[in-house]
Amino acid sequence: MSETDSTRTSPPPVLPEGSPETAGSYEGSPPPGSAGARGVGSPKQRSDQGDDSSPKTASAALPRRFSSDEASRPVADSLRTGGAYGGEPLNRAGPSFVPFSGVPGGMESAFKDNEQELLIPPLNFGRVCRGVYRSGFPGRKNFTFLQKLALHSVLNISEHDFPDDTLKFFEENNVSWKQIKVAGNMEPFLTSDEDVLRQALTEVLAATAQRPLLIHCTKGTHRTGCVVGCLRKLEEWSLTSIFDEYRRFAGSKVHILDQQFIEFFTPSADHRKLARRTANLR
Repeated sequence: MSETDSTRTSPPPVLPEGSPETAGSYEGSPPPGSAGARGVGSPKQRSDQGDDSSPKTASAALPRRFSSDEASRPVADSLRTGGAYGGEPLNRAGPSFVPFSGVPGGMESAFKDNEQELLIPPLNFGRVCRGVYRSGFPGRKNFTFLQKLALHSVLNISEHDFPDDTLKFFEENNVSWKQIKVAGNMEPFLTSDEDVLRQALTEVLAATAQRPLLIHCTKGTHRTGCVVGCLRKLEEWSLTSIFDEYRRFAGSKVHILDQQFIEFFTPSADHRKLARRTANLR
């Protein structure tokens, strides 16, 4: 054998695939014992590192389940014991829903004490001019609001009488009142009496010493709207502006006969005299 043949390196033996010697020797594989070489390496390496190739049960892989009683405990139990939001985290699946049971504790009595201080205006309340207001029929819940107005007089042009508690309120607060029953326009069968509406307008103009004055009907829309519309004609408003104000209070329940009455209304000489005398009050 020549010297060249003796120094030539023989090719490495071909080992069968899957033998311990070939494990991890192919290109691109992680070295034995690394985090990516799970399940490879010698049996001794696997025993030292712990065999991760053994199957795991479903109970070991899933988070702990909680019983219905444990998951439904209210958050308040944990708050009282210094749990969630007050120290250590909540030791359950999550905060359960606590239904709203009304006014928070200690505040219900405060609401009852201040109930009389709530200011609730009557239906369709509005200001007509200085010292004159309009609205629907005032009720018991509106008494505190009416006290703030310091009313001197009330003109009721509806067909309903005042109840006893309202009359007592007027007496206790020195409020004078008068009722002129005006029939509403219910086309096409009923129309308002023009003479009665003129009388109501005269009361509004003449009540200079009895202001602040509140004029109202049942809902504060149609009959009150007719009286206010006639007053606007004395103030020389345009019909467009008068009807716009009427519609804002009547909403979708506009009565054509009401607008016709306002359009054809002609103030009397007494109305004009009262209007001139009280012009500085409006």
